Amino acid sequence: MTQFINSEAFFKWYDSVSNDLKYNKDKLLDDVFQQYCQTRESHFDLPAEKTVTGKPESYKYEFEDLGKCGGSALFIYF
Repeated sequence: MTQFINSEAFFKWYDSVSNDLKYNKDKLLDDVFQQYCQTRESHFDLPAEKTVTGKPESYKYEFEDLGKCGGSALFIYF
């Protein structure tokens, strides 16, 4: 299971740059995790066509995997 720490800071950033005012917070957090899984880079990229500025935006975060003995403990710190 993935734990999202300080997600309100991320949502505040997203609200300030995204042109999507009716987003689902749970889906957005899943998108953050899926983007990390695909790129293995700890930043969330928002393409220009989805921003109010018309420019690509990015939010850096920290990813930590504390899984031991076959268990999974994933943390994303915003």
